[in-house]
Amino acid sequence: MKGKQYSQKIRVDYSDIEKNNCMKPAKVVDRFQSLAMAHSNDIGYDLKWFEREDMGWILLCWHVQMRRLPEESEELTISTWTKPYKRAQAQRDFDAVDENGEQIIYAASRWVLMNTIKRRPAKMPDSFFDAYVYDDCRPLSEENFKMPVPDESALVSEKDIQLTRRDTDTNGHANNLVYVEWAFDDVSDDLYENGTAVDLRVVYKKECRRDSAIKSRLYVTGLPEEDGKKRIRTDSVFIDPENPKKPYAQVSVIWEL
Repeated sequence: MKGKQYSQKIRVDYSDIEKNNCMKPAKVVDRFQSLAMAHSNDIGYDLKWFEREDMGWILLCWHVQMRRLPEESEELTISTWTKPYKRAQAQRDFDAVDENGEQIIYAASRWVLMNTIKRRPAKMPDSFFDAYVYDDCRPLSEENFKMPVPDESALVSEKDIQLTRRDTDTNGHANNLVYVEWAFDDVSDDLYENGTAVDLRVVYKKECRRDSAIKSRLYVTGLPEEDGKKRIRTDSVFIDPENPKKPYAQVSVIWEL
């Protein structure tokens, strides 16, 4: 039966948490991504269907706003709703609501339906896209998915990354989540231990295969204070050393201290 959104109840597991017993931002993205897959399965388009049709939804970008991160054993209701864009693109929004009915996380994402053989947007009838949109659906956020442009003077470190089997998806490419995990590994211990991630942006620009060379560049930029709290933005840009002008991905995080 169609409703205003597709929802699931979840419990924050021990494997989801990190410092202060709070959920890892990468796990937030993971749960939302799994919810999108469950929604697609529910309307009849599961992974086997996409494999038979040589198609798949490709994630282009995220913007996740975290008012607070839930703690271990906390129960949440996570929801998603969507409206297709033209040219096979769609925006999908998410939220997480705690047991008190408070929305603690809100996210927007953009996807494109691709023909996995031709590597181009797939052409499908309107009925395919309409199946994803529930009746009386919530309005979508006004999101432009614009990423900050790091200043080269803010570059603080570089490192090489080895893409392993565990980091790849079913197509042998870098999994969407590993970029977020790598970005949080990039930051200093001091920032990681004392800061709180409140805003996360990710853009995926180029496929990264298992045998690809990867270099991570970390930029750190001070931001104006808000509500008396110091704020810092970190930008992790993942590049091909032989073609640095065409990055694989960028992850930008705003931290409060």
